[in-house]
Amino acid sequence: MWEILRTRHVGPLLAGTLVGRLPNGMALLAISLVLRSEGADYSLVAAASASFAVGVALGGPALGRLIDLIGQTRILIPSGALSAVGFITIAINPSHPAFALSGAALAGLAMPPLEPALRALWPDLTPRRLDAAYALDSGSQQLIFVAAPLIVAGCVEYLGPVSVLWACAIFCTVGTAIVASRPPSRRWRAPPRAANWLGPLRVPSLLAILATTATLGYSFGALNIAVVAVAEDPQTTVSAGVLLAINGLGALLGALVYGARSWESSVATRAAACLAGCAVSYAVLTVSMSIPALVYVSLGLAGAFFAPTLAALFTMITHFAPTGTVTEAFAWVVTLFTVGIALGSGTAGLLAPQGPAAPLGLAAGTLLLGTATILLGRPRRPGHRERRVPT
Repeated sequence: MWEILRTRHVGPLLAGTLVGRLPNGMALLAISLVLRSEGADYSLVAAASASFAVGVALGGPALGRLIDLIGQTRILIPSGALSAVGFITIAINPSHPAFALSGAALAGLAMPPLEPALRALWPDLTPRRLDAAYALDSGSQQLIFVAAPLIVAGCVEYLGPVSVLWACAIFCTVGTAIVASRPPSRRWRAPPRAANWLGPLRVPSLLAILATTATLGYSFGALNIAVVAVAEDPQTTVSAGVLLAINGLGALLGALVYGARSWESSVATRAAACLAGCAVSYAVLTVSMSIPALVYVSLGLAGAFFAPTLAALFTMITHFAPTGTVTEAFAWVVTLFTVGIALGSGTAGLLAPQGPAAPLGLAAGTLLLGTATILLGRPRRPGHRERRVPT
């Protein structure tokens, strides 16, 4: 893992991606806090938040396709600037519904696909350590989940709610500029793609990978709601934040362990095994409420299996995305994962009054469905690999 971080260009690209992606973790909370501070009712808050979320889900694959067609820098720079303008639009006049809704929609639609762009670069940057690179990628996401809420809280406390939107605009612009200015990003080009409007979605095995990603997102969304119910249990003496931190620490450690090994098994087998491990961890968590130590261990193990699952799925995307579609394919991963989170959070919110066991049990079953999907839908033969441009 440290060898990868020392590889030329990796440090700035990874750091720029993390900085540029902070608004993804800050925006929904920032928009809600700003609008409420200006007296907006919850219907406008919900509409603006939904506009941002739907914008991200729709804009990501479209921008990913454009990157595959004309390169990273030509898309990342203008999209980052437009997304920043969207955040600033809300900040200028948050009390006006038209500013709030249009700004949120623009910020989401134009959100630069830094995550897919970096994942398209990994095979060029570290061709012999791809599993480790994707493990580092998935593990580093935990930094966003931890840092984004803390930054929002700090801005609100010391600078006021509107400052969070300005911070989103700054992070988006600076992070995008760092990534887009690096030589690997400037030189990267996808090979010509087949004329098919479905792009990577025309490959059944890739649809199976994307469906599996959605089940993983579902479990993550359900967990975020379920831990609140776990924390409210009289047997539990720690906060939901601490419980999520345990899960995040497990994910980071799992990524380090996964990336440090050279694996002999197929990547589909590894993905299925990690998904099954997640499912078992969730199942144990449903029956361990009276044993705090087991709650902590189960949460840690769920995280430890979560990051390697993502890493394995990323590797499969790289291997099996049709020629010229790798960035768009990774953008669909982000979209499906986000949709899964939304569905998991919504379902868990309905079931949480019955206690945490119900949403966690449903999440465990969903993960088992994902395990079956990845095993049954695994490609029978490798697809065309992307032609790589030397860095």
